Amino acid sequence: MKSLNLSNNRLSDKSMGDLMKAINDTKIEKLILQSNKLTDKCVETIVVALRPNKSLKVLNLGAGQISTRNSQNKLKNGLLKQKIEVIFG
Repeated sequence: MKSLNLSNNRLSDKSMGDLMKAINDTKIEKLILQSNKLTDKCVETIVVALRPNKSLKVLNLGAGQISTRNSQNKLKNGLLKQKIEVIFG
């Protein structure tokens, strides 16, 4: 599987740590998390959990979930080394 679409699943900030760790054990290249219940609070969790990731190339969070420019930049910059493109809209 190259792409995993978990949009509209009511995923919350609390679930991000476990989900991202699970993604690290796969070959998934694109993860779509649009229209969930994510907030700026999950940014650090996502960055830390994806540091060892070798396969993910695109993380699509959709519009409006990570709402502040500061949090969006923190997420993008935190995943630069892994070369993960982060999409917010």
